[in-house]
Amino acid sequence: MTVDAGTKSPAAQAAALIEAIRANRIVNYAAIGSSLVLCVDFLENLQREVEHMWSEGISIPKVLFFLLRYYSFVHTIISVMYHGNTHYAGEACTAPFLRDAYSSLTVHTICEAISYVRVFAFAGRSTILLPILTVSFVVGLNLKCTSSLIELKLTALRVPRRQGTTSLQYYFLTKFTKTVKFANLPASALLGCIPVAGENMWLSIVFILILFSLVLTTGIMIFIAYRRRANTHGIGGLLRLFYRDGIFYFLTLSTLAVTNIIFDHTAPPNGLQFMMVQIQVHFNSVITARMLIHLREWAKKDIQVNPYVLHGNAATSTAFGELEFSGTESKSSRKAPRVFIEVNRDYTISPGY
Repeated sequence: MTVDAGTKSPAAQAAALIEAIRANRIVNYAAIGSSLVLCVDFLENLQREVEHMWSEGISIPKVLFFLLRYYSFVHTIISVMYHGNTHYAGEACTAPFLRDAYSSLTVHTICEAISYVRVFAFAGRSTILLPILTVSFVVGLNLKCTSSLIELKLTALRVPRRQGTTSLQYYFLTKFTKTVKFANLPASALLGCIPVAGENMWLSIVFILILFSLVLTTGIMIFIAYRRRANTHGIGGLLRLFYRDGIFYFLTLSTLAVTNIIFDHTAPPNGLQFMMVQIQVHFNSVITARMLIHLREWAKKDIQVNPYVLHGNAATSTAFGELEFSGTESKSSRKAPRVFIEVNRDYTISPGY
């Protein structure tokens, strides 16, 4: 993305700047509008959140839920301060832009962590799958490894294999932010930050990595669901909910990621490429939080009886509302993992076990 001032006439430069200002306003409106969607969603689901999340015990999904739910508002403040403050101009835009960029990716990282935990649970805490997910995500969060790679400025082809997709996202985001420049306009004009230069290729790679992570987790989930259906003649109610919500999450977020990639390459080179970024960030947060609330809400309403799950009465309300899987599946057995539902802190094992 560049607005070339060296080869254009003054009239062409003025026209390009006007278009960049218009594009910047569209991007700002889209960012602030998506922030409002997050706030409306929070108010709409607050009662369900209090009922199904606040009153129960602590678990990893619950900790991640609250981290996502309330850090998203921190990010919204950071984003609005950048997109809504018209007093920034030129070099003064760099710091708020960096805060907004890295905060955006942090929201996605939390959502991705929840996605990996869901897949691990769906797989029955598989000891085979755990190293794959660990390498893909946990190792990728090694900040020291990330920092050293950034300092060494390794090319994409020379990134070590131990580097996870999340770490690569921060690496390429750093590569992108170093190329972004802003128009040196007088702050008194109250036009805000107008990006006029930046290598969109690096930003596209970030969204490609996000898309790859979505494909990886969804592909694993589909494979597990297919194998489980073949061996158990169907998927139980809670597992079906896992599967259905996971597919919806994949379709929505992958569509937004592809749209961002397309915008990076086809939108006019005046900043309009960024229009879908905050939309994806906020919708990712909204959909992920809704999925967790929906799962716990459904678990409290009804437990579908299945030969491989613990028996529960359809009218029984779970004390924990938490779906967990046992990793006791042996290498020689192709049984589906047992599903544990805590009901008044007493467990009843089905005849299948």
